Amino acid sequence: MDLITPCPACYVVMKKAQKAVSNGGGVADALRGALKDAGLTYRGSVRVRHPLDVLVNDVGLGRIRQAVKKPLTGLRVVSYYGCLLTRPFATFDDPANPQSLDRLVEALGAEPVDWPLKTRCCGGSLTGTVEEVGLRLSYILLKEAQHRKADVVITACPFCECNLECFQRKVRVEYPDLAALPAVFFTQLIGVAFGLERKALGLQRMLVPLEPALERRLGGVYA
Repeated sequence: MDLITPCPACYVVMKKAQKAVSNGGGVADALRGALKDAGLTYRGSVRVRHPLDVLVNDVGLGRIRQAVKKPLTGLRVVSYYGCLLTRPFATFDDPANPQSLDRLVEALGAEPVDWPLKTRCCGGSLTGTVEEVGLRLSYILLKEAQHRKADVVITACPFCECNLECFQRKVRVEYPDLAALPAVFFTQLIGVAFGLERKALGLQRMLVPLEPALERRLGGVYA
């Protein structure tokens, strides 16, 4: 049985719990005891997975490529994995230089942009606790993506997407040299290439609209 979680933080916590149970010792005894008190048992048969892993390795890039109705030809895409998805549990990709998102971008017809910050932290919860630090970390990512002439940043983490998009207005106030750059969850870009309606993808709710980049590169996917 597979347990699919789109949140890399949840993914890491559950993978860590699995490892603790399998390693035995006091932590494992405590976990099994807590489960027993709740009338539950764990047999170790569940695989914790991220949707990116499932799409690339189970569905397959070939089938995804066949489902593309509106190829994203010419769209320059930065793939941002975040700091947790492939570390410390690199179960389906390289921990330092992951490629799954980049390969997916190619299958959608877009151009993956090579950059060195794909696993650097975006600030995480610091945007809500030590805001100046969180904004600075997000700025570093967005500025480098802008420097490499990216049209859009795609993320494999909803929290990272929120930091890079929802807090971007605050980032640009602090750092006026940063131009507006859309950031979306990776499934939204898949939906665009599959020809899904913009409302079905939530694009009308974006604080940094994606459509201008699509218009500039593709002549307007939703025209």
